[in-house]
Amino acid sequence: MVEIDKAKFGRRKYNRGRIMTRQRVFAGFKQKNNKNQFLIPTHNRECDILILIKTHIKPGSIIYSDCWKAYDSLSQESFEHLTVNHNLNFVDPVTGVHTQNMERLWRDIKANVPQYRRRE
Repeated sequence: MVEIDKAKFGRRKYNRGRIMTRQRVFAGFKQKNNKNQFLIPTHNRECDILILIKTHIKPGSIIYSDCWKAYDSLSQESFEHLTVNHNLNFVDPVTGVHTQNMERLWRDIKANVPQYRRRE
């Protein structure tokens, strides 16, 4: 079982401070062994995702994700694709699918990204 998600890094809060280049990152997290993670920078958030999934996740794997439209074609590929709708729940009440491990990974990564004039 692999959780997947995407994130965008770099922005200005309230249009103040230095302008950072926005970087999109795609990541995966193998649930049984949390040491198996991958983070891949990508430029085009929709087209590259399916290619990245095919190169980093074995065919036949079970993929957990949110309901982002670009993931819809995963069921037609050689993956079992289960989703959770974050507008309704954090954990799907029927299937138990969640992406909480990915959300925690994003939190840990973003905490280590230096910010301009950050007070400590």
